[in-house]
Amino acid sequence: MSGTPTFEPEAVISAAKHQIISSNYKEVDQARSTVFSILEKCDELTSIALYLQFADLEIELRQFKQATKVLEQAVVTRPLSLALWKRYVGFCLERQKHSNAKKLVVRAIELLPTENHAELWGLLEQNEHTKGDVEVLKAQVAAGATLLAPTPPVVAPASAPPTSTAGAVAPAAARSTPSIEPLEHKTAQYFDKLPLTLPVTPDCPHLLFDPIDSSVQLSSNVLYQLEDFTRNERVFGEVLRLYESQRQKEVDTLYRWQDLIAMQMKEGSELYRRHHSSGANSAESENLIQRHEFTLRAASSQAQFIEITAMDRSNQLVAQQRALEALRVPTMSVSKDPNLVTQQRRVILWLLEAERAWSQSQQQPRTRTAVDPRDLRRSSPRPADELFHPYASRGRPPMQRPMGGGRGRGGRR
Repeated sequence: MSGTPTFEPEAVISAAKHQIISSNYKEVDQARSTVFSILEKCDELTSIALYLQFADLEIELRQFKQATKVLEQAVVTRPLSLALWKRYVGFCLERQKHSNAKKLVVRAIELLPTENHAELWGLLEQNEHTKGDVEVLKAQVAAGATLLAPTPPVVAPASAPPTSTAGAVAPAAARSTPSIEPLEHKTAQYFDKLPLTLPVTPDCPHLLFDPIDSSVQLSSNVLYQLEDFTRNERVFGEVLRLYESQRQKEVDTLYRWQDLIAMQMKEGSELYRRHHSSGANSAESENLIQRHEFTLRAASSQAQFIEITAMDRSNQLVAQQRALEALRVPTMSVSKDPNLVTQQRRVILWLLEAERAWSQSQQQPRTRTAVDPRDLRRSSPRPADELFHPYASRGRPPMQRPMGGGRGRGGRR
């Protein structure tokens, strides 16, 4: 896609598709970057059409994760476009992501005018997996709207929000107030720096290699069975592999969590600068709506991240339990029971300690026993002829010539 880029959505997507296919997918990143750069220069109507065709291209290429990113950016950039919301919800329903579809509908209803709500509810009512939840969702949205209605007049027009409002909604708020439930108006909490720990996932609070207090006791029967694993190299190797896998997964998840919060902090900072740079109060009501929409988007994005993280951790917990169950490690079975998982974590701690002790014993050098010089002096002295005889070390006497006269000296001829 060289030369002056065209703003015709069909031409842009056609050129991107040709670049991707002709390069055998080697230039897919360049093609996407070009489309995103053109989107930044388009007006609203053109960008909406381009977003829709861009998502369709990613779906056609079977790049479903990338299509999700395109649609998410589309509704964030153009939150008042009914066409983008409908396409996003329809995509989730096609992919059988019913929970995400319901959350998207609630997000859209919080932003779009009332006359557009019927079309969004209709998408859920037409799907057999979500039509039963429509009435419950409507009641929750109505309750949330009742709580949110008196909120804008309460904020003082001349008061500036605290510095920490540049950040996003705290993870505790995101978990306790998902988008399908009414928001409680308490003192809002915001990030003022990047988080250094992962968010809490109530659906899967612990994996097998999470730290645990060593005071947790194991039964005598389990301890007796564990004695068979004190020198089992195969079990030790599998335990270390699972430990490294969990650690790497947590590091990667923390990086993604920090990226999300950093993006929201940047967006909040830009929003704060726009609203308070001029000092005019003429557009205060519009600013309140934008801040409210930003808070809802931040909370929804964080809640969705936490939900996906919980699903990944649940799958990882099952994989850990099955791998150790195959090695006949005591207490290992697939379960989410908190008490059983606690016992399994204590068994893992025991195995890690056993592996550490075994490794240290293998690394110790085998030193030869030193001889005390005083013991040499106490030993009985050996005869001189034995000490210095050339054959003494061989343990046999030296050969001697036979006695008697030889030829010419009295011997027999």
